[in-house]
Amino acid sequence: MIRMSPPLRSALFLVVVLLIACPGTAAFSLEGEFGRVTPDEAGWSAEALDAAGAYADSAGYAAVVLAHAGDVFYEWGDVNGRYKLHSVRKPMMSALYGIHVTSGEIDLDATLAELGVTDSPIAPTEEELRATVRTLLQARSGVYIEAAAESQSMKDSRPERGSHAPGEHFYYNNWGFNVAGTIFREETGKDIFEAFAEEVAGPIGMEDFRPEECFYWHQEDISLHPAYHFRMTARDLARFGVLYLNEGIWEGREVVPREWVMESTSIPAEFGEDPLYGYGYMWAIIPEGSPAAGALGPRWYGHAGSGGHFLAVFPDLEFVLVFRVDTDADPAGVPDEKGIVLLRMIMDARVETDTTE
Repeated sequence: MIRMSPPLRSALFLVVVLLIACPGTAAFSLEGEFGRVTPDEAGWSAEALDAAGAYADSAGYAAVVLAHAGDVFYEWGDVNGRYKLHSVRKPMMSALYGIHVTSGEIDLDATLAELGVTDSPIAPTEEELRATVRTLLQARSGVYIEAAAESQSMKDSRPERGSHAPGEHFYYNNWGFNVAGTIFREETGKDIFEAFAEEVAGPIGMEDFRPEECFYWHQEDISLHPAYHFRMTARDLARFGVLYLNEGIWEGREVVPREWVMESTSIPAEFGEDPLYGYGYMWAIIPEGSPAAGALGPRWYGHAGSGGHFLAVFPDLEFVLVFRVDTDADPAGVPDEKGIVLLRMIMDARVETDTTE
């Protein structure tokens, strides 16, 4: 079984609770080309959702957005506060890779040696340089070097260098994710945040994304490769989730190639069938039929971020969920157990469960 870092373990914990109930039809409350309906019209108890919002406030959340079929039926809090995404940054990078792999600018099977990747003060070995771009995105590079923006749990769970060949072993590895950012910039000639603004945020109508508010975290005494931190609002993150729910299509335009969306959010066959938990290309995955998916058994993918940030996409349910926390004000964020209570309150607020016609 895959060893999970705390952010990903939190995501798995949350999804089990989420699958208690299936959301119904509603409407998007964000501004722009979307409409609005009341919770009652959507089949949810407005009073119960108000209670959930009050609990979210007391628990320390900053914003919650719930969407079905591309339409939001509930939002609470500061949905346009630009909060740091933490590890939810990884799906943003995955989307950019999909665009530029498809265009031919990035080769997933190029090795680190072929790309001239190095590091300092610790340099990769010849064996580690056999890792490919693909294995970086899958967190299976076999390169176990200190990285910028690592949590203590990542440091504590890091395997010994040379213990696994590239492609053999999953380890949630910020070194690989950070190097993927370096490779993107060098192969495309583009800044990560400017590219995201031009190629994703603009086309899907993100209202609040500001590339100048995103930043690189350099820790050159540890590694040459910086982490890349996005800031994003709950309502813009919901749009991104809806983009993936729509398989990369936005208003008839293919923003992220559909084939990439499907491949990057699937577990490769060689990693085993129906595991409890998997990792695609920078997306955490609960496969259909997994015990972790609960009685309904739908496929789920998404990502958690340190402190309680959460994005989840349920293709079979046409459901997107976003939780945001102001970890600038409170770096500790919200503990898992409070997230589970909030999710139960939200699911218990559903009053209309029969969606048959």
